Amino acid sequence: MVNQDHPQYRAAYDLCDQQIYGPGFKIGDTVYTTKQDSFAQIRPLLGKPNKSRDELDTLRRWSDDIQPRFIKCLEDRGFVTVLAEN
Repeated sequence: MVNQDHPQYRAAYDLCDQQIYGPGFKIGDTVYTTKQDSFAQIRPLLGKPNKSRDELDTLRRWSDDIQPRFIKCLEDRGFVTVLAEN
């Protein structure tokens, strides 16, 4: 098992970030080109009780398309995501 700091994982992550998020993920009027910047906008929406249609659409596009493609990209490079338990 490796963590996010492992050099091979970091290289795969950066490649997938560039391939999946690099072309741009539009949230509101802004286009984000990294997973980190995109998720900084997504995270607050996840816990927001009353979401607008645009916010719901953004979450749907992220959860149904962008994020699964990112995870598959990592899996295609030999990495499987394991969620840590608290």
